[in-house]
Amino acid sequence: YLHNWNEPTGLFELDANNNNNLLLKPLKKFDREQQHLYLLRLRAENKDQRDVSIDIIVIITDINDNPPRCEHNEMLFSINNFHSLSIFKLNVTDIDENDNGKLEYSLINPLPGFVIDHFNGQIIFNYTQWIRTKQTKLFINITDFGKPYRLSTQCIVELKFTFLFDINLKVNDEKNNFISIESLDLPIGQLAIFDRQERRTCVNCSIQLQTSLNDLFYLHETTKDLYLNLNSALLIRILSNDLIRNENLPIHITIHVSDGSNPLIVSTKNYSFVFNLNKEKLLKNSNSIFIKIQENIFLNEKVPLQNYFHSCLNNQTKELILIDSTNTFAIDKNNNLIVRKYLNIKQQQNYELTLENNQTDE
Repeated sequence: YLHNWNEPTGLFELDANNNNNLLLKPLKKFDREQQHLYLLRLRAENKDQRDVSIDIIVIITDINDNPPRCEHNEMLFSINNFHSLSIFKLNVTDIDENDNGKLEYSLINPLPGFVIDHFNGQIIFNYTQWIRTKQTKLFINITDFGKPYRLSTQCIVELKFTFLFDINLKVNDEKNNFISIESLDLPIGQLAIFDRQERRTCVNCSIQLQTSLNDLFYLHETTKDLYLNLNSALLIRILSNDLIRNENLPIHITIHVSDGSNPLIVSTKNYSFVFNLNKEKLLKNSNSIFIKIQENIFLNEKVPLQNYFHSCLNNQTKELILIDSTNTFAIDKNNNLIVRKYLNIKQQQNYELTLENNQTDE
């Protein structure tokens, strides 16, 4: 009889109906990856209860029943070096043994500048052979050497190029990252984007400007000049505060540039500055004033219009005309702003009004 040391029953049985030869018959399908070795003992007894025994070692051999597997369905390779070769390694496994687990790699969609080692799966990028295209993915076929049938799988690699654009923000009046702003109308600085492959200023770039202080700045779409955003709620709050005449604002700026036809050709650069807002210099020669009004102000309540930094509104001999496209405000002879409609910050937060001198059309 047969005694299985690991499992008492259900794995093997003896078939003695074959010309008096004992055959070991499996009773289930075995998986080498779960258990590859079994120890059995065969015992024989005669009528005098004398017995003999022998140990049987059963080794489950490998069959090619597992295809290669990628660690991730889709991988991202970020390429940030254009001075030398970039090498990436695919993480692919095949739990079969020997040739059944030996792998061969090939590119399904060869792209200029990319080659793959057919045996170790290393992907090599050579910038000197690279041609910019709209394709952002490599499709790679991985096949084992198993018999009788070779099993295959496909890995996808998404390519992100971060080396192509040189970003340079040149800021005016900068000293040790400290910047003095003395004009509301002049640019603070200018942004330049250089395309390293085209060797010229980028003409098809998408630019995103992010700052740590909300919408304090804006970038001119054509000239790429950086300006204060006069519609910024934060800037209006700062400039309408007459109690503080000089403010230092630490600001972090992130500039994100991408290719207009390939969003995975990107470059990012961070800047940190301290902006000094000298309100006396900012507003002295400016044609703008900033007024803060509470939302719960009553109808027909008057708000004095005055500028503490120059006399454009302090000359009572001037007769001013107010132009308001929303008809929310009016002005009286004493240069008081009159509220004609209820204010709702959810409907509109900022109002842009124009004052004209009735005598000089200024």
